[in-house]
Order: sequence, then C-alpha cells, then structure tokens
Amino acid sequence: MPQVLPEHVSETPRRTVIPETACKICSVPYIEEEYAFPLCWDCRRRLSRREFPRVIKMVCALMLMAVVYAGSYYPDTLRATAAYQLGQRAERAGNFGQAIQEYQTVLETYPGSPMALAHLGISYYRGGNTLQAIWVLGALWGQDNPKEVAHQVNDIFNEIKKRAGVK
Repeated sequence: MPQVLPEHVSETPRRTVIPETACKICSVPYIEEEYAFPLCWDCRRRLSRREFPRVIKMVCALMLMAVVYAGSYYPDTLRATAAYQLGQRAERAGNFGQAIQEYQTVLETYPGSPMALAHLGISYYRGGNTLQAIWVLGALWGQDNPKEVAHQVNDIFNEIKKRAGVK
C-alpha cells in the first residue's frame, strides 16, 4: 500500500545540485581545471585578492614600530661595545690614557656599568692618577657588584692602603 503524503510535501526534498564541473561559488559551468577545488576564473581571482584583516595589519605595524625603535638604540650600543673592547686592549697594552677615553665613551651610553667603572678606575690607578681612581672606584663601593668587579676594586684599594701606610 503506497504512502499518501500531503500536497505541500514532496517525496524528495528540492535541493539545487551543483554538478562537479561547475563553480562551487557561483555555479558557472566553466571552471579552471588545473586546480583541485572547482572555481571559475572570476571567483578564484576575487578570493585570491582579498584584503588582509585589520588585525594582521595592526600587528605588523606594531612590530615594525618596535623594530625601528630598537634600531634607533643599536648604533649607541654598538659604539659602546666597540669602545669597551678597545679599552680592554689598550689597558692590556699599558696605554692607560687611551683606555680611559674608551671607558668614558662606554659610560656615556651606560653610566651605571660596574664593569666600565671598575676598568676606568683601574686605568686611572695604573696610569698614575690615584685620586681620580679613588673617586671612580668609590662610586662602586657598597653596591651589589659582580664578583670580578668586587675583587678588582678591593685589590686596588688594598694597594692604595699599602702605599699610604694605612692598615
């Protein structure tokens, strides 16, 4: 016995079936066959030329600004690094006048650097300017300095005490 359906309901739902050889977006029968996903030329161009989302543009702009900001400090850092290395070479060679100039260049960029202050004070002392060495090394006294700096400063102060005859 066949089933009787009301008039407004059909046995098969009406759906538009897009054939495999038609564009999935606009149903044009002409597709670009060299691609796996069937799209017509117009739909493929429209989808490939979509604008970047604003969030991506904003993130890229912020990253670019951060790189430019960081890059503005790079020359000073590079100059200070080169000056520190030149100061160490001059100090090892016994050219304390040049070492003092190089360490002062480092301190222009990094005024609180304990390593640069220690080497500047040591260069003053080794160059014969004991009062200037005491003044510079005194800035390091009582601060939390790296062990290497603390040992060097203590050695210089011990030498100064021995020369002065102070116990």
